[in-house]
Amino acid sequence: MEQYGYRIAYHYELESLAIDEEDVKLVEEELGKKPVLTIPLVRVREPFDGIYRAIVLDDAEVIIIKVQFTDRGVVKDIIKLE
Repeated sequence: MEQYGYRIAYHYELESLAIDEEDVKLVEEELGKKPVLTIPLVRVREPFDGIYRAIVLDDAEVIIIKVQFTDRGVVKDIIKLE
């Protein structure tokens, strides 16, 4: 993931990594695919402009969901890795 500017975030042993229901709905509506695994990420290059999660889909494709908190509320974007 570092080639794309991200590093996997470290978590404590007993913390659960559940896929957010809103992320499931967003991915299914936008891509027509089912997410099966989520991995928290830390952005290692500028801009440091949101919270990121890698999502592994049922066909093994990996996407990134970017969450930003703006004056319009929470905005989520899907970033496809090429």
